[in-house]
Amino acid sequence: MNKTVYTFIIAVLIFSMASDALAEQEKENAPKKREVPKILADIGEPHMIDDMKVSFVGSVEVGETFFHIYSGVKKKSGYRIIIFDNTPKYLGYYDSEYEAADYAPGEIYLDSLNVDSEGNTDYYRVPIGPKGPKKTISVNGITSEFVSAPKTEAESTGETGTGGAGKTVAGKERMPIEFREWVITRKGK
Repeated sequence: MNKTVYTFIIAVLIFSMASDALAEQEKENAPKKREVPKILADIGEPHMIDDMKVSFVGSVEVGETFFHIYSGVKKKSGYRIIIFDNTPKYLGYYDSEYEAADYAPGEIYLDSLNVDSEGNTDYYRVPIGPKGPKKTISVNGITSEFVSAPKTEAESTGETGTGGAGKTVAGKERMPIEFREWVITRKGK
């Protein structure tokens, strides 16, 4: 009986560690920090600015998905809040006078540069909804519009599909799925 109990406990521990690893893996689907400037450079202006330094802020959990936030420091002045979804697809950016410094579920915190007498920093909050970043945000009375990433050729021509039966995927027609009727008998019945 002891072997059965120990085997059951070990199986439960292995299952729990595997599920934790899968949950963490979904969160870690952010592009590498060194890849972000390359992605932005491939898209070109206005998404990439010469000599912009990019740093990873964090992965913001919104509902059942994650958005990956990067902060870009402009050479002259200001900051850029760069946002990727969890595929990881580049969504776009906000221009801001304040640096993205931290995050919480559904929010990005921008450093207000104000520190109270106890040494605590005040933050401006930028919400992110389940459908992604809002079109415009207002931070300390300054409005900033979200500059979306340009659509790819496949998205703009509508050639991509879900990949199901009879759907078009990247310009190729898939064959429809044939369904068969199955009869399962049990003990000759």
